[in-house]
Amino acid sequence: MIYGENERNGSVGQTHGPPEQRTEITSLVVDYALDACGLLRVILGVYDFNPRAQRVYEKYGFSHEGRLRDALRWEGKWHDELLIAILSSDPRPAN
Repeated sequence: MIYGENERNGSVGQTHGPPEQRTEITSLVVDYALDACGLLRVILGVYDFNPRAQRVYEKYGFSHEGRLRDALRWEGKWHDELLIAILSSDPRPAN
């Protein structure tokens, strides 16, 4: 996780782990960033070819904030990166 102290925003890299544990991993990272570190926003990017990851983040309360068109060339095709974020004031599922 990378964050700017003055901006109170954080950026999260890839969430790794077995698919059945990704929601829990996301929950732990986001709760730590927003609650323990006092960040206002956690933002991340997910590629358009990964709907499973998109569902995990949306399930946890992330909202669509933007799209970087043709951000990644993968297997000979250009893909968009979807920018999604959650604010400290957004509702989160109960643990």
